[in-house]
Amino acid sequence: MEETLEINPNNANILVGLAIRYDTIREYEKALSYINKAIEIFPFYGCKLCRVMINYNLKKFQEAYDEILPMKDLEVRCLYLYCLVKAQLFSYNEEVNNDFNELIEKYPSFHSAYNAKACYLRKKGDYKNALLSI
Repeated sequence: MEETLEINPNNANILVGLAIRYDTIREYEKALSYINKAIEIFPFYGCKLCRVMINYNLKKFQEAYDEILPMKDLEVRCLYLYCLVKAQLFSYNEEVNNDFNELIEKYPSFHSAYNAKACYLRKKGDYKNALLSI
């Protein structure tokens, strides 16, 4: 894929693909480099969501939070990532629990929300409700 960039170095789709590829193999700094270039070319929220995920994987939770906050109400993936990032940044407080509840209420068929809430409850030590929430 990188060879394709030699032909067209300003192709945001290729840059996003490379960012996802490197994120998948846990080469997060390379992934971040590619997604930053993609956002310079095409500052679409989908590219920014990818950067939120990469920053999350890099444990740069404040950067991820600052970027996802204005997008949290755009669609289900945005609210989901907002909940995940906020949970890490604010140590699983009650406000985070309310955010997970909002996510489930707005998008009841989004199954990842239930799994994320179960992880949240498990980290709080509430194992019974963690099992019930799945």
